[in-house]
Amino acid sequence: MWLGDALRRLLSTERHDRPAAIAPDAVRDLDGLRALLDGGGPAARERLELAGRRFAGARFGDAIAAADTSGLRVLDLSENRLGAGGVRALAASPSLGGLEVLVLRGDQLGDAGARLLAASPSLRRLRVLVLSGNAIGDDGAAALAESPLAASLDTLVLSGNRIGARGAQALASSPALEKLRALDVGRNPLGDAGAQALADGRLAALRTLGLARADLTARALWALAASPLTATLDALVLKGNRLDAAGVAALAGAPRRSTLRALDLCRNRVGDDGARALAASAALAGLEVLNLTRAGIGDAGAEALASAGALPSLRVLELCGNRIGEPGRRAFERARPFERLRLDGNHVTSARPRAEPPDPLPAAQVG
Repeated sequence: MWLGDALRRLLSTERHDRPAAIAPDAVRDLDGLRALLDGGGPAARERLELAGRRFAGARFGDAIAAADTSGLRVLDLSENRLGAGGVRALAASPSLGGLEVLVLRGDQLGDAGARLLAASPSLRRLRVLVLSGNAIGDDGAAALAESPLAASLDTLVLSGNRIGARGAQALASSPALEKLRALDVGRNPLGDAGAQALADGRLAALRTLGLARADLTARALWALAASPLTATLDALVLKGNRLDAAGVAALAGAPRRSTLRALDLCRNRVGDDGARALAASAALAGLEVLNLTRAGIGDAGAEALASAGALPSLRVLELCGNRIGEPGRRAFERARPFERLRLDGNHVTSARPRAEPPDPLPAAQVG
């Protein structure tokens, strides 16, 4: 519970934790779906999971929209072939007015589908909207940002789409999204201009920001370091970009004390210099979880991170797949204990963690 529901929802978006499987396996066609909707019990009317059933198009959407789904709160239709045709009926259905969580991952929506959702007169109570992997571009992002449904959103997941700097600018400047607490726009071609737009935006309530594999360089970290977001974010995911030690040093040297408690720099060129900057950072003194997997760190960086004064709140440190040898391992043996320390895939004799507690970032069900 320590990082809050919004963080756990965002960090689980690679899996997109789904509602409990209410729909039985027998629902393999539209007739089975109609039977479920017409005769399901109270649980089926509140939470409906139909991910990966490979239903297609408008008939699927029509079947759900035609049923009495007024009690439905959570709906997951991921990995079907809805397309814009299937979304049209859902967006227009007055019975879905009570929906709070909508997961449409990998449903071939495109900008047309995003615009239909944005124009929905019914979906005004949504708290969580997951639209990853739908080929949504800047126009679709802008439509969602300007939509009335945006005002109620707590969590918006748009990872794995085609959103660039213009879409990021639309999201960042949207008055309707000023209450948004978690945003994932990773695996989009945002570039540094997109990161700059987010850094300069008006998302003052944001606590969790996902920017994994977003084609970012050190310039993006300079922008984030100077942004008011550093004083509000709890978690920042930056894995798989083109960040280097200079960019990491800019973030570590932010002019204001950061509220960050979780930072993911996995698969970036952090190196020993970047590790030293993190270890010496006063701005990041509140960090509790740091992921530096495959970040090009050797013994010098490990020794800096293990030093007595480095990141005093740090409890979880991931250093798998680096260049750390026996000197680095011995430095951690002498260091204060961590709840979780991982050195797998380094040049050490033993990479067993000091303790094996439960996952420090447990995944929570959406909703």
